Amino acid sequence: MSNHLFTPTPRAPVWLLTSLASALLVACGGGGDSGGALAESAAQDALGTTLVATDNAAPDAALGIEAQASFHSAPVLLEAPDDRDALDPGATAQQPPRQQTVPPAQAGLATRQLTVQALQSGSRMHTLSAPTGADGQAAPMATGAVVATYSPAQIRAAYGLPALPAAGTVLSATQAAQLGAGQTIYIVNAQHNPNVAAELSAFNQKFGLPTCTSRTLATGGTLPLAAAGKTACELVVAYSTATGTTTNTAPGYNAGWATEIALDVQWAHATAPLARIVLIEAPDASVNSLAAAVKLANAMGPGVVSMSFGAAEGTWTASMETAFAGAGISYLAATGASGAAVSWP
Repeated sequence: MSNHLFTPTPRAPVWLLTSLASALLVACGGGGDSGGALAESAAQDALGTTLVATDNAAPDAALGIEAQASFHSAPVLLEAPDDRDALDPGATAQQPPRQQTVPPAQAGLATRQLTVQALQSGSRMHTLSAPTGADGQAAPMATGAVVATYSPAQIRAAYGLPALPAAGTVLSATQAAQLGAGQTIYIVNAQHNPNVAAELSAFNQKFGLPTCTSRTLATGGTLPLAAAGKTACELVVAYSTATGTTTNTAPGYNAGWATEIALDVQWAHATAPLARIVLIEAPDASVNSLAAAVKLANAMGPGVVSMSFGAAEGTWTASMETAFAGAGISYLAATGASGAAVSWP
C-alpha cells in the first residue's frame, strides 16, 4: 500500500509516493533543503527545571552499528492531488486510487531511501537490476508501468477507521477519543527535518485534516510531560542527545532521514488526527543513539513509540532490550523494508 507524502523543495512543492508503515492508533492507543526552519515556537514545556532521561548508557557491543530509514519511494515525482478532500475530508474515501505512469527511464531506480533530490537529479547509484538497497538487503517496491496512490480518507476507509470530521464539527468526547484525542505518539528518527511542521501543515490543508499547533521542546522542564490535550493535535519536536537527554541543538540535516520524518509525522497524524505527536530526533543513526531516544520517549510518559528504521541483527541486540520496557508504552517497528531479512528493532 502506498501513500502521498508532501515534501517541499527550494522551487516548488513536490509530492512523493512512499510505502505506508504508520501505526493505527484509535482511542487507546523529506525532502526539503537545509536552510528551512521549523514553523514552531520555542515555548518551554510548563513542567519544571530539567529534562533528563536516566540509565541510558550505550552498550559497547552495539558501538559503530548504524540503522537505516525504512521508507521506499516510487521512482516518479507525483502529480499534485486535487483539492476534493480539502473541501470535504471524506470526498475520496470510496474512490479508486490515483494512478500515474512511471517513465521507462526511471522504472529501474532503486526505491529504498529514494528522495526527491535523487529523482530531480535524474541519477541514482543503485538500480533494481540488482535488487538490493544500500545495505545489501532486498529493495522491494512495485516497478511496473503504473503506481497507485491513496489519500488519508481512502486509507481510513480501508481500515474501517471513523470518517474525518468536517472543519468546525463539534465532537463528543467519544468521537474525539476515536480520533486519538488524549493519546501520544512518539516518533523516533535520526537526524533533523527543519521543515517538518510546514510540511505537516501543507499535508493537512491538502487532505482536509485537523490542523496542529507546533513547538520545539526546550530544555528546562521535568519529565514526564503533561497529559496530552483532548481537543486538538499538537506536534512537539524534541532533540535527543546520544545519551537520551534533551538539548536545544538540532541534529544535522540528512535528506533521507528528513523524508522518513515527514512520512512518519504526516501519516501518524492521518491515522490519529487528534493525538499529540512527539517527534524525537536522535543526533545520528547509530543504534545506540536511537535506543537512547526510545528511552527518552519512555521518560516522557505513556504512549506509542513508532520506529521506522532498521539495522541487521547481531549478538548485540540482546543488550538493547532495556530500551523497550517503558511503563504504559507500546512499541511499533517497521517490517518488510528489507524483504525476508531480520532487522532490529
